Amino acid sequence: MFRALLKVAAMRITTQIKILQVCLFLVFNQTILAKQKVAIINYTDSYTNIRTGPGNKFPVAGRLKKMELFYCSTPENSDWIKVLANQWENDKQIEGYVQKTSIQLLEDLDSASEFRLIADILRHEMKMNDPKYPLKEGEHFDYHDRCYDPVLDELPSYFGKTRCVEILDLFIKTLLSEPGSADEANSRAIAACFVREPEIVCNQIRKVNTSGRVCTNLINHIEFGLRNYFWVSEKDDGSKNPELAKLIKRLNVLKKKVGYIDYTPKN
Repeated sequence: MFRALLKVAAMRITTQIKILQVCLFLVFNQTILAKQKVAIINYTDSYTNIRTGPGNKFPVAGRLKKMELFYCSTPENSDWIKVLANQWENDKQIEGYVQKTSIQLLEDLDSASEFRLIADILRHEMKMNDPKYPLKEGEHFDYHDRCYDPVLDELPSYFGKTRCVEILDLFIKTLLSEPGSADEANSRAIAACFVREPEIVCNQIRKVNTSGRVCTNLINHIEFGLRNYFWVSEKDDGSKNPELAKLIKRLNVLKKKVGYIDYTPKN
């Protein structure tokens, strides 16, 4: 009996250690990315090569395409910049060097150029969601990794500072074009927009000229995203967090106005 208890205790400690290791990895990874800048290649280029070292003499490690987002450092007095691509090879993220002249930092884009980038990526995503689009094997997943998912991380910030209804409408149309189940990146982005400007998001959802079922899906996206945004479980009603409780209350008002359909099983 004593041995069995020791075994159970050892298993619990091992599990806790593994959880701690994962948490430390995530914190370390986010710390590294926080020190880097988000960038794209210049719009004048269709692609640029990633080199294994700072110079054209080094082998090509990968290729960055137009509209593709990546991370980079910004050292002074250097013609080559260290980059980390949203690409993987043999379960390892591709990194290397790109000529400085080919790199455009997102933070240096003017509002019109940033709008064009986000809009172009959203429109291409809608095209790929069309059943008639001639998708190649793995093309959609690759596009999500390189372009769509990374730009969703930037979209809420752009929307928050510009309150651009046009980009929000385009994003909502993209959400409606998505087939199948909810995508976590979509939910996280629309929820982050809702946190920044809840009234604008609610007004645009109310303008969606479609069925209550579709509006229900949009609201479900926001609810799921809010739980991730505030790190609360499905069992938590959010009442302990005043900001979250206020947002949920606003969503409940929206539900009544758009004919929300509650699919929760009734006991």
